Amino acid sequence: MIRYCTELQSVQYLNLHVVSIQEEEHMKKESMEVVGRIVKRERELFGIRVIKKDNTSKVRQMYPEAWHMFYLLENENNLVPPLEIQGTMEVLKNDQIRLLWFIHPIMINEWNMENCILFANEVNRELGNGGRFWVDTEYFDFAYEERFEEEMLQLSGMNVLEQHMFEWPLGQFRDIHIPLMMLLQGKWGAETAIRFIKELRENGFVENEKYDLFPDA
Repeated sequence: MIRYCTELQSVQYLNLHVVSIQEEEHMKKESMEVVGRIVKRERELFGIRVIKKDNTSKVRQMYPEAWHMFYLLENENNLVPPLEIQGTMEVLKNDQIRLLWFIHPIMINEWNMENCILFANEVNRELGNGGRFWVDTEYFDFAYEERFEEEMLQLSGMNVLEQHMFEWPLGQFRDIHIPLMMLLQGKWGAETAIRFIKELRENGFVENEKYDLFPDA
């Protein structure tokens, strides 16, 4: 079960099915090339390690992964340990891109799970870009997810998409790095972590900017 601040949704990246290559629909080549250019540019900017997936087998996963990314999140004051963030971009059958950033290794457990859910809900209340943090209570994941229609690739422009795919989610993980690690290590409860992030917001130290996917519409 996955709990959102505003809604419940089913996330299936850990419950993959297989279909034949003939049955699977792909995004247009032009759209995938746009995403590829974005990944290349942001990889160099953030120092992200990227693995390009080769989905050419006759039997595939329902949501083939196009890219898998690795980003090391470090606190400049060494207040908390570094945290690896892994990301995937998957091509869905309805020509959507599914972006997922998640912490690695798994650090959610039955003792800190409820606190992490409450914290994710609080963070989500201030998100204005279409993405959401969630906690998977079955597979113990803490992740950020956003989906993009192919129309967004064509209309919104690369700069806006870069913000949504990289700058915004990685900035959000950077903002919550300290309270999240304190929760994961069992040093703080949800109340302390929420108070911490609220104080950061009040003092202007977190990214609350909202990005328009269709700035010229």
